[in-house]
Amino acid sequence: MPASSTPYAIQLLPLREQWRDTYRVLFFPGFAGVMAVLVVWLHWPVALLTSGCIGMLPSLWIGTPARMTIASDDRARIDAWLSCRRHQRTHRGWVPALPRALYFDSQIVRYDDDGVIGPLITLRLLRRHLLADPRLSA
Repeated sequence: MPASSTPYAIQLLPLREQWRDTYRVLFFPGFAGVMAVLVVWLHWPVALLTSGCIGMLPSLWIGTPARMTIASDDRARIDAWLSCRRHQRTHRGWVPALPRALYFDSQIVRYDDDGVIGPLITLRLLRRHLLADPRLSA
């Protein structure tokens, strides 16, 4: 994937990389399957299945793994921002301070050569924080 030269440009990761998050890939079809079983076997209303599946779409979109280019001196500010937002630094990157069963691999924030990779919503909030930094407006 070609990296943008503009700092803080966000690009979604290719589908091939998104499919590597096994938990996330299996969760959404599994959820729809459980809802379908409840509708068929327990005679729950079909509207419940429909609304449950539609209700998952926003989280599917905002949790999509993405990459944001950063300036070379941003890592310390990013680390400070993540540590204030209930993330813990591990060997895999910055992980949410939750039990392992409660987050997907795509929610881990990690660095690559000249960027940071993480969920779309986290990167958007991080970009807002970096752009609001008073040192940038001087």
